[in-house]
Amino acid sequence: MQAIGPCPAPIYSEMLILGKESEHVNYTCCRAETSHDVWQFGIVIFVCLTGCLPWQKAGSDDPRYVRYLHWHGSNGVLMPVRRPKLFKLLTSKGQRMFRKFLEPRPDKRPGGLADLTKFLEDRWLTRTSLDRQTGE
Repeated sequence: MQAIGPCPAPIYSEMLILGKESEHVNYTCCRAETSHDVWQFGIVIFVCLTGCLPWQKAGSDDPRYVRYLHWHGSNGVLMPVRRPKLFKLLTSKGQRMFRKFLEPRPDKRPGGLADLTKFLEDRWLTRTSLDRQTGE
């Protein structure tokens, strides 16, 4: 579905759709793509699992997002890159899922949530983070 409408809050928005001004109205708008829904789903699930936002704004002026981009773009083989702090709460399978759903390039991101079924049976949080959440 492709429609024009108000952009979501910057926290849930990807960098590519932030700040595009409409010529006819005085609010920010964007073209709705299913890959944007996948991104927003990823953010909401991340918050539900960790209790924290991964970053405040998906932009080059947010240090947490910049660290995420650096980690996301690395393959960890030739030059290992530290995982962003909040992503350490996730298992390796959980990290793979979020790397896929929070892919910075919309054309590389899944167009829908069909890939979610690959991750449903997996554990997403590390035991340490689960213990912290239950107070054990």
